[in-house]
Formats: sequence, C-alpha cells, structure tokens
Amino acid sequence: MAKRTRILTAAATAIVCLHALAAGQEARGKCFLWKVTSKRATVYLLGSIHLCDATLYPLDPTIEDAFEKSDVLVLEIDLSPECQMKAAGLMMQKAQFTGQDTLERTLSKKARSKLKAFLQERGIALVQFNRFRPWYVTLVLTIQENMRLGYTPMLGVDKHFFDLAAARGKKVLALENVLAGGTKQEDELVLVETLERLPKAKELMETMVAAWLTGDAAKLDDIVHEAVWKNPKLKGYLKRLIDDRNVRMAKKIEKFLKTDKTYFVVVGSAHLVGKKGIPDLLQKKGHTVEQLNKTGKAAAPAKAG
Repeated sequence: MAKRTRILTAAATAIVCLHALAAGQEARGKCFLWKVTSKRATVYLLGSIHLCDATLYPLDPTIEDAFEKSDVLVLEIDLSPECQMKAAGLMMQKAQFTGQDTLERTLSKKARSKLKAFLQERGIALVQFNRFRPWYVTLVLTIQENMRLGYTPMLGVDKHFFDLAAARGKKVLALENVLAGGTKQEDELVLVETLERLPKAKELMETMVAAWLTGDAAKLDDIVHEAVWKNPKLKGYLKRLIDDRNVRMAKKIEKFLKTDKTYFVVVGSAHLVGKKGIPDLLQKKGHTVEQLNKTGKAAAPAKAG
C-alpha cells in the first residue's frame, strides 16, 4: 500500500517532474528545495522526482549540501526492501477483484472503449488487466509509459538519497505508509484522465520539469490542479490524495522542528506547492520558510502569518 501511495500520488499529478535535465541547459533560478527553521531545528524540504534517468545527476550542489548538513533523512514512505516487499504484497491483494467482478464489467462503456483503444495501440490485450481494479491499471500504465520514455524509479531522487543515507550510515525515517483511497467513480475518472494524458506524456513532463528546474512552484501547482479544473468530480480525490496528507505530514515535520537536529525531508513535489502545500502550512504555524536558490543563497524568508 505504501508503494501504491507513492506511485498514485505521482499518477494523480501526471508523474510530476519525470523528465531529465535538458542537455546544456543553464542552471539558474531556484531549487525545488525549501529551508524551514525554528528556534532549535532546521528542516530541508525537497520535492522529489520519483522516476528519472541518469542525466539528472549530479543534482544541484545546493541540494546535495543540504543533505550533507542533515542528521536525518526523512522520506515520504519507507524504501527499505523489506517494507517495499510487504507493501507490494498488500497492494496486489487490494488490486485484484474478488468474485465475478472484472475490469470490463466494472468500467462504463466510455471508459472501457478508451482503455481498449489505448491498449490496442500498444499491442496489449485487455484480458491482461481484467482481474485488476482501475486504480491499479492506472498506475501500471503510467509506469510503463514513463519507462518506455526512459525513466525508472531506481534513479528517482528519493531513491538517490535513500542509497546515500545507507552509504553514510545516516538515520532514515518515513512520514507515512497509508493511502487516501478513491471511490469507484473517482478511480474510473482518474483512469480516463490518465488515458487522455499519456499520449502527451513527453510534452507534459517537459513542461513540468521546466517548472521544477527553476523552482516555479506556482506553475507546478497549476499543472497539479489542472485535472480538477477540468473535472470538478475529482476535487475530493485530490483533496484526500494531496491536501489531507499534507496536513498529516506537516504535523510530523513540526515535531522535527522541536528537536535540536537537522532533517532532510524528501516528498513528492506536488506536496510542496500551493496554499495548502507543506511549506505554506509550516509558515502559517510561525516557522521561517525560505526557498533556496541554485546559487546556494536563500531567497527572501517568507513571513509567518
């Protein structure tokens, strides 16, 4: 279920920032990295690219330096092999229909038609997915499409820092292992939305990564919420998947800010943008929040209030 949380969040936001750095692109602007300080502690918040390729590395020195200064790495979910295996097993249990239900019987005529057309273009038979629920089909197709474009979770930013922490002997914590589930109607709507977006995945990702590379949180927030503006029926789904989880994660991060340590927190980029993003929630609690520039200098601190 933890793995499902991680990947579905990415799917709901069209896999935020999955593209690699453009060759020869000038490094400028802000990092997708925030520094949050209290009287005693510091928390760095990094927006993650969950799937990418080797050309993204090395990351900007500002990001790597913040990690090196930190005492503890905190990930959105636990990436240890044992936890991932357990999560995968639970996910497969939840993903399969029971009884006589099938994907074809569950989907509306419109959704079924769109899915068949998409699969046919890629030489895949619908029967391969017939025992799986729409949310699982959504995440599988999303991962397959992005891997077809050359991106892999093994080179994701969260995985990068998980491996570095293991090599350094740095303590690793996880913020959560739960999923805000969707209704039957929402799962179908997300599947249809995904099927409409996947053929344009390359262009969409290039737009998203451009926002990530320059730390353009406002642009990324627009992209994240585009599906909701298109279909208001997804408003509740996105609220549970992102906004509600932001509140829970911010509360846990506040506990870090009461210690005397430095934490490096890596979560999906969608959790750091907008008025309900984690940086904004922490700022409203009275903490100093600043987005870091690629030069290593901090932008003007945001005022609490």
